[in-house]
Order: sequence, then C-alpha cells, then structure tokens
Amino acid sequence: MDIDFLKFCSSYIESLKKNGGIGSANNFRVVRNSLIDYFKRDGISIKEVHSNMLISYERYLRSERIITRTNQNGTCIPPGNKVYQIEDCITTCVIYVLSSIPQGIFTTMKI
Repeated sequence: MDIDFLKFCSSYIESLKKNGGIGSANNFRVVRNSLIDYFKRDGISIKEVHSNMLISYERYLRSERIITRTNQNGTCIPPGNKVYQIEDCITTCVIYVLSSIPQGIFTTMKI
C-alpha cells in the first residue's frame, strides 16, 4: 500500500480546521509547505519518509534559502520579513512529520 504523504497532510490539516484546531492546522501547513519545497513536487510517497530523508531534510531546513509562495491567483508572493528560530522550526517539522505517519504503517508495508 502506498500513501501520498502530502495528500494525507492536506486532509489532516482540513480535519483540524473543521474541528477548531486552527493553530495546529497552521503548523502542519508550514511543515507540508516545507516538504513541498524540499522535494520540489506536490506529492511524495510515504515510502520516501525515512531516517536518511529526515537527516537530509534537517540539513535543508538549516540551510539558507529563499522561499516564495504562489497565491490562489497564481501570483508569486515575495518572501516576508518573518524571522523564525531555526531550532524550533526544525524540531517542530520533524515532530510533525513523524507524528503524522499513520500508526503501524512501517510494519504493514514493504520498504
């Protein structure tokens, strides 16, 4: 069984929003967007999320980069002036990625 991890994240984000978890949904959205930036595509298999990927992802999060977003009209939005504590962001991202993986997925799929 293969699961598109980003689709799973998106549906989980929507369920959080519907149940009043706006703050948590926003945190998951940030993580989902950073994974899209890291993989440079809108879909990733759950099979691609493993310990080596998380180490590489952490290096990516620690690196300097310019991130742009596209709004719903397709217009590119320039980076903002927000400053984040990188350590907090990395910890949050890794925790959310790991906690989002359905329980038992690694025991039921062939890697």
